[in-house]
Amino acid sequence: MKIVQSIFVLALLTSCGEETTPESPEAIDVPLKENVDLKTLAKRHVEASLQIPSTETYDLEIFEKKCDEDEWVDAVILVNRKNKAYQEAEIAQNTPQRAQSDFLGMYNYVFYYDGATKKITRPITMGSSAIYPLTVRFEHITSETYFDFVVEHRIRDAGYSSFFSVKQRTPIMVFQWKAFDGLKSPNPEAFYFGYGEGKISAAKDILIFEGKFNTPPNPMELALGKKVQKTNRLIYRFFYNPSSGKYATNDKPQE
Repeated sequence: MKIVQSIFVLALLTSCGEETTPESPEAIDVPLKENVDLKTLAKRHVEASLQIPSTETYDLEIFEKKCDEDEWVDAVILVNRKNKAYQEAEIAQNTPQRAQSDFLGMYNYVFYYDGATKKITRPITMGSSAIYPLTVRFEHITSETYFDFVVEHRIRDAGYSSFFSVKQRTPIMVFQWKAFDGLKSPNPEAFYFGYGEGKISAAKDILIFEGKFNTPPNPMELALGKKVQKTNRLIYRFFYNPSSGKYATNDKPQE
């Protein structure tokens, strides 16, 4: 039976029409002259990596969890630069046009801090709508002793969930799927992510069910994927393919 690789649907239409997808970053050394806490370290690293001027206001959030097999606590760092999006639109004199796409562009980033080496990766750029900061949740998918993490980003009225596993101290995107779409329509589309025992590896299978919102969703609310309710209709079952390091399926979509 033909195996279909999971397709990464994350794509950003920039002002030039260019499509981009996030790549797995390398961990890099962070030069330190003295011992500093993680928040200070992250702020220095983010501002240097993204060349953020001292005059720019941006949002930085840190979420600490154990994400690999060593005993150290790691961290996922999320950065949002919506003020930069507003400023660029104002300079270009196209604020109304940019607002129609919720300021779609390169303004949301993921960094990963490895607790053992005290290194932070280069940014993973999540092309998305700037007015919606990224959200993250942690799940036991590839192991019960440490966590994988799922980043949710928005592109206009749609939300996407990107699944990351840490391999050799670096986060790798192993799967991505739409979480919801058409938030402003009378009947928004939604999907529920479940997990089952792995068929061909120790990693859990990812089960995609048709989902629903019990109450009309607020398009401005974050992390709406957590509010999707499960139905009994299973659409796909994806398994982790060790040879490719990604999730794949040999299922046909259920009608």
